[in-house]
Amino acid sequence: MDYSDNIVINQVKYALDYELRKTKMKDQEKTKEQLVIELEDMRQEKHGRKAEEEKLRESEEKYRVLVDNTSDFIYSFDRESRHTAVNQSICKALGLNAQDIIGKNHTDLGFPDDIVQEWKAVHQTVFTSKKVVKTETTTPMPDGSLHTYEVVLIPICDERGAVTGFRGTSRDITERKKAEEVLRKHQDHLEELVEERTAELTTANQKLQQEIIGRKRTEKEREKLISDLRVALVKIKTLSGIIPICAKCKKIRDDKGYWKQVEEYIRDHTEAEFSHGLCPECAAEMEKEIDEME
Repeated sequence: MDYSDNIVINQVKYALDYELRKTKMKDQEKTKEQLVIELEDMRQEKHGRKAEEEKLRESEEKYRVLVDNTSDFIYSFDRESRHTAVNQSICKALGLNAQDIIGKNHTDLGFPDDIVQEWKAVHQTVFTSKKVVKTETTTPMPDGSLHTYEVVLIPICDERGAVTGFRGTSRDITERKKAEEVLRKHQDHLEELVEERTAELTTANQKLQQEIIGRKRTEKEREKLISDLRVALVKIKTLSGIIPICAKCKKIRDDKGYWKQVEEYIRDHTEAEFSHGLCPECAAEMEKEIDEME
């Protein structure tokens, strides 16, 4: 049972005692019958209060069992950031009893100054906003380890609405954070691999495109060369091999066995054209023949 719960119970007891004193003062003015009736009512009321107190005690016991057996830190603070209640998880983590923690702030408990200032800023946010504050904090523990906590702080307000303190819970999420960090690094590594593979594929694709363009250019050049050769073959006719020619008349035998004049044979098998004339020997011989005819 924390400090604030004790205050509430004491206030209830004080109110009950006050009502009993008022009842005794008025008893002298009442008849015996009225006193009997009121006494019976008071007995029933007292019995009812005992039943309610028993239910309250059972409820408090259940609450205390739940609070002290959870692994979460459950606590409350006043306006001066002093502990007003702590559960067993906090005591175990700090290696202290509850009475060694109640009434002390983080500085009193030996926390580093940077952690103290961080917590003061968070506490001030609760006091100023009067709203539930959720945050995460990394805190050094007495064994030297660092633990990350998921924190929820709920303001406690009086009847005028002023914040007199707050209750809070802190859940240890250190292992979850470590797992998230491992997952993040793994994801970063995968992204790096994807980027590297993408770059490799891009380079390979560019090279392939260049090869395709080169091949297309080569194919076009080859097609043009073939076309040019075909045109040249159409225009050029050649003679090759052994040509059968008559030793006397000088006629040439073609593939079909016909004998043709040299001029005709060459014209059929080449692109050559003939211009007729006389060589010096033939010209001299022709002149001699003409002279003889005269």
